[in-house]
Amino acid sequence: MRYDADYVAKRISEYGGVLLNKEDYIGWDTKNLIVKCPMCGKPFITSYNSFTHNGGQFCQSCTKD
Repeated sequence: MRYDADYVAKRISEYGGVLLNKEDYIGWDTKNLIVKCPMCGKPFITSYNSFTHNGGQFCQSCTKD
């Protein structure tokens, strides 16, 4: 499924993230989006599906804490 890039950026921001490369969005399950972690602000790579599936996502460093 493919959403509009602006929609994807908006949905990610609703969960506290910031999409840094919306122009690279290809599809909901492609893991190529760079998102600022809602907790620490560090960028990490994810897919739209992974980020929104459980109501947001944190970078690997924050997930370990």
